[in-house]
Amino acid sequence: MLFIFFIGLIMMIIGFSTLFLYITLFGFGYTFKEYMMYILSIKEFYLLILGFIFVSIYIFKKGRKKC
Repeated sequence: MLFIFFIGLIMMIIGFSTLFLYITLFGFGYTFKEYMMYILSIKEFYLLILGFIFVSIYIFKKGRKKC
């Protein structure tokens, strides 16, 4: 289960770093809408979502108490 956490964490790091790298698009005159359309079209954004889901599964499954 810890393996899922680390994989999810790595995916989130890749996704967040890509989002921050592409913030420079605003300097080239892109609007927020164009930025979001571009972000939604790249694969790394979906790694961010998938990584968040993996980390959430680990946290919520770890938090359950067995009776």
